[in-house]
Amino acid sequence: MEPLWIEKSGHKCFAQVCCLYWVSGYEVFVLSAITVETNAWPIAVQDAEP
Repeated sequence: MEPLWIEKSGHKCFAQVCCLYWVSGYEVFVLSAITVETNAWPIAVQDAEP
């Protein structure tokens, strides 16, 4: 299933749960406090577009 990207306050939100933040030129998924997946969700890092 393709992830639903939602633009929010300059950041991209994944399924309204994971927010995308720019860190050292990388996009890092950060879990929000509203999710029930406590430590079950690994941190994914993707190459950032120039």
